[in-house]
Amino acid sequence: MLIRLDDLHSIVESNQMITGRGGKRNYVFGRNEMSCHLERWVQTFLSSPNYDLFLSYRRGGYDVTLVCGVCDHMSCHGLGTAFRPVSVFVDSYQLPRGSEAQLSWVQAVMNSTVFVPIVSVEALTRLPKHDSDSMDNLIFEWYCALVALAHQKSKLRAIFPVLFGKRDGTTVSNLLEDRCFQRLPNIVPSRTISVANELLGRLGIEASATFSEITIATIVRKLLLFPPLNVTTIAVSSIGDTILGVVREHVVDPIPPPPSVHISPVPVPSPSVRPLESLSLEEVLVLLKASRLQKNCEVVEKEELTGEHLCQCESKDELVELGLQALHARTLFSNILKWKAEGVPVSLLQCK
Repeated sequence: MLIRLDDLHSIVESNQMITGRGGKRNYVFGRNEMSCHLERWVQTFLSSPNYDLFLSYRRGGYDVTLVCGVCDHMSCHGLGTAFRPVSVFVDSYQLPRGSEAQLSWVQAVMNSTVFVPIVSVEALTRLPKHDSDSMDNLIFEWYCALVALAHQKSKLRAIFPVLFGKRDGTTVSNLLEDRCFQRLPNIVPSRTISVANELLGRLGIEASATFSEITIATIVRKLLLFPPLNVTTIAVSSIGDTILGVVREHVVDPIPPPPSVHISPVPVPSPSVRPLESLSLEEVLVLLKASRLQKNCEVVEKEELTGEHLCQCESKDELVELGLQALHARTLFSNILKWKAEGVPVSLLQCK
């Protein structure tokens, strides 16, 4: 039996059943059975306590088509050695109805690894007419993401903007040259920020004073301080591959437990991990490359940082002072904490 992916999504979303006959037997597939047996294709539409990817977009127009295409693309790929499904948050599917919807929104941002705002013409067009006393859900998401990335309680590790200008056939114009980008208002979205701060406070997170009077124009420009993907052609698979690459760069693949084996007294097995402080400069460079953190190698080599030096690092700010970019420093410091607690897998030190 063949089922189109769009039809499968609709069946799961509406909690319908699939019935049919195979051979001499009748079969019935409900939501639970499909979620279990077809997890890879429906996983992007199921709720989760943590997400690899949060897709932030303006509802209506082509942005919805783009996001759905990226979700479908993610369902064909996996993460880590176990090739587990990519967990994606899309508000129109995971967001519950009712008064707690906005709180769930904030929790999803805080518990995602990578936040991808679709900064498009459709997303920005209505902003020049924004009323500071009204609520804008897209600005709400973007504001929460900026606060989350700067807070230690958040699991968010990267923001990766996707810039999408006007479409003309299969080509896309440069958003930064569009009138809607040039006309971003210097208006403080007071109502949106107030609601966001109240919900963040319920999660024990307080925005810094620099966010108190932030304008819409500043929020958008802060997002674009992170290296963006400037879309020039409509190729959803290419866009999806680029986003997936960013997710893989920041999602830490847990090390699987070693298989159970019979232990003989001779020979003595070599240790599977080494203390971080025991690594030489050369071993640190090998570790960074094996962990896809090679962007930090230049500074580490210049400063001659050994494993002992990394162990003495108390915050990402110390790495920034050495010359690392803030985003790279945050990712590296997260891994340093993991290596200090769990040790460095010897397998990573054997990569060339």
